[in-house]
Amino acid sequence: MKNILVMQLFRHGDLLQSTPAIATLRRDHPDARIHVLVRKSFADTLRGNPDVDEIIEWDVDSLIADCADEEA
Repeated sequence: MKNILVMQLFRHGDLLQSTPAIATLRRDHPDARIHVLVRKSFADTLRGNPDVDEIIEWDVDSLIADCADEEA
């Protein structure tokens, strides 16, 4: 079994535009598990997408806030 990880963390529009590429990955690799790493705030965009096996949510906004707090 293959695993494919798609990472789309910084722009919501880029995530939307990557959905045809994810569909192509599914078509070309029907037996693979496709995981998508996204900003937590973008995860709803992929829910219900039949080409995605797993949505991995990363709370980038909290990470950025934590880094800003450390600099202060």
